[in-house]
Amino acid sequence: MAQFDELTGKEITGFIDCIEFIAFFVLFTSEQVQNKNIRKLNHLLQYSFPDKITFENTKIIEQLESEIINITNPLELAAAYNQLAKWYSEMKEFSDEMRYRKLCWETRPEYYENITPLIQGELNLNRLESAIDYSVAFFQLDTNNPTIMQDLLSVYEHEKYWPLFEKLIIKLQLNYADEDEILGNILFHYSIYLNDSNQKTKSLEQLKIARVLFNKVDSSHQAIKQIDIIINQETSN
Repeated sequence: MAQFDELTGKEITGFIDCIEFIAFFVLFTSEQVQNKNIRKLNHLLQYSFPDKITFENTKIIEQLESEIINITNPLELAAAYNQLAKWYSEMKEFSDEMRYRKLCWETRPEYYENITPLIQGELNLNRLESAIDYSVAFFQLDTNNPTIMQDLLSVYEHEKYWPLFEKLIIKLQLNYADEDEILGNILFHYSIYLNDSNQKTKSLEQLKIARVLFNKVDSSHQAIKQIDIIINQETSN
């Protein structure tokens, strides 16, 4: 139990140990109804239990698959493919999921909701070169957009994928060796990966190179201030 300043009342927490995970319940309550709400929380803790949800999407899949032939708008078609992929994923039919993810990509590569699940699916199926190829193509959609590199960092965040991320970075560096701003974007996010993987010295080196590249493009580039903050924090520790 803890008191908080911004609201008048208390924060009360409870948890259930579900072996594979722990479920936390957080209750914010005023003192006037505290005892009543604690009883409610105890009731939840007592009668809650873990369960698995099984999806049966066969009928809605069949319906949408029959309608696809009449869809001519590329955006609508990509949305339909993406929806079918999600339904198959819920049923753990990953081969069919990936079939529609690839159709979505072929129809409209920039359909954002489909892209990271497509790359992650290729990784899960151990199609590693394909995952890298899709990652490169994803980056090419908007090379100066930091969100894309952040998405790729998330996709490859597991330690077993770190060598692949290194390989991806090498490919991107070669592809954009003469593009200062794009290369700065790549190296800035590479430095984040290096920091997260406890390669602090190398991370700082790449960050400084990224700063030089951004400065060549524009001395007031928005990334420079952020880089300076990180460098100051790292060098002061």
